Amino acid sequence: MRAESTANAGQSDNRSLAEACSEGDVNAVRKLLIEGRSVNEHTEEGESLLCLACSAGYYELAQVLLAMHANVEDRGIKGDITPLMAAANGGHVKIVKLLLAHKADVNAQSSTGNTALTYACAGGYVDVVKVLLESGASIEDHNENGHTPLMEAGSAGHVEVARLLLENGAGINTHSNEFKESALTLACYKGTV
Repeated sequence: MRAESTANAGQSDNRSLAEACSEGDVNAVRKLLIEGRSVNEHTEEGESLLCLACSAGYYELAQVLLAMHANVEDRGIKGDITPLMAAANGGHVKIVKLLLAHKADVNAQSSTGNTALTYACAGGYVDVVKVLLESGASIEDHNENGHTPLMEAGSAGHVEVARLLLENGAGINTHSNEFKESALTLACYKGTV
């Protein structure tokens, strides 16, 4: 993350708020917000600024945006993922904790039915999975393919995550919708067993 301030504090910054966020320039973002820019702006791609900060792992920037009342559930124009899902997908445990402290919905689902837990399991982020489970994440939610977080972990070969899910009550015999896959059959099919 860029920790230094913009070129000269007294000079005007011609970057957009989204550009400053994308570069992780906390000082420029703070300045632009104080000048009246909206914390709930979106990037040209339609992503919320908070989601951008969370996916990039910019903890301090996420703090600033939340302090300026960014919508913790802002899915952007596309309406796909929440900032919590973005942070979980990147394995950014400190940001996950920050968002949960700001009352992010731990069980919100993406347009494809994935939750923050699904993303964390698919990525193999054990610490994020622990935090989400401690915060009440549903262990048996199915995405549009009928996959549970355990199935995602198994299919990606994330043994520690799978073990953690099983210790917390994940159903080892749960099957997906159409093809009746289980975590074990997915792991075998993907060659991760």
